[in-house]
Amino acid sequence: MAWDVPPVFLESVHDQDRREWVTAAPARAAALADRWQLTPDGAPMSGYLAVVWPVRDATGRLLALKLSTHDRASDGEIPALLAAADTGVVVEVVESEPAQAAVLLERLDPQRTLEQLPDVDEACGVIGTIVAGISAVTAPPGVARMVDELARVSAAIRSQHDKWGVVLPRWAVDRALSTLADLAADLEAVGDGPLPLVHADCHFLNVLHTLPGQSARWKAIDPFPFAGLPEAEVVAPLRNRWADALGTGEPERALRRRVDIICEPAALDTAVARAFAQAFAVDNILWLLPDRPGDMFIAPYSTIALWRD
Repeated sequence: MAWDVPPVFLESVHDQDRREWVTAAPARAAALADRWQLTPDGAPMSGYLAVVWPVRDATGRLLALKLSTHDRASDGEIPALLAAADTGVVVEVVESEPAQAAVLLERLDPQRTLEQLPDVDEACGVIGTIVAGISAVTAPPGVARMVDELARVSAAIRSQHDKWGVVLPRWAVDRALSTLADLAADLEAVGDGPLPLVHADCHFLNVLHTLPGQSARWKAIDPFPFAGLPEAEVVAPLRNRWADALGTGEPERALRRRVDIICEPAALDTAVARAFAQAFAVDNILWLLPDRPGDMFIAPYSTIALWRD
């Protein structure tokens, strides 16, 4: 059927609420396609939270229909993308139905991501330019405030450290908690005031190129948006393309170089960015290492978690 859900997505669903969502997704997609005059144009794709169907509209324009399961990230995606629309660095929203976490997007090239760009420095420069564009936008209503996420991460670090004991040196855990407390205090000082928009998942696979024949540019997709501190943007691209870091013979220096390159276009504070990265690496290591010791992100996170500055 045209609006089937990919088998790989079905296999990843275990809880009852998401099973019900999967069961209803084809009918919802079909109804939206009828409403927006769309026809299917290829096999569906999926991530952890969403299914995307390649489609064409009544004029033949190539688009992508995305349905997401409701969660904090998907609820903030549409307002974040709309707020950043004029920057030209995020995927275009053509139509949306927030109540269903449904959005019709311009189609980008899924075979051309920053993961495939040979020069990782160039790829980081692209991410830096995207971060500069997004962070110049004030986060809109409907986007979660980062201070709440910092509190969640702090609580998770304490809980996992108490549960598993010595997974990381105590100084690394203490530094992470101190960083999170300081950053939270900075954000709390702002209160309900305006804060920059943060994509928060701008890694190499979440930046796609436009299709052949269109104006050539890279655009970010799939934000996990916050109102907060844009220095947090370095976290996601540090955990990917570990082989490139290893290939330099000095992986820690290579990751630090990524921070510098990403921060430069928006003049972000590299010390704050490195502190963010260290704190979130500690959080991830404390749950990954005991439960999923073979995870691909263990190596980069283990390196970053031991950053002292």
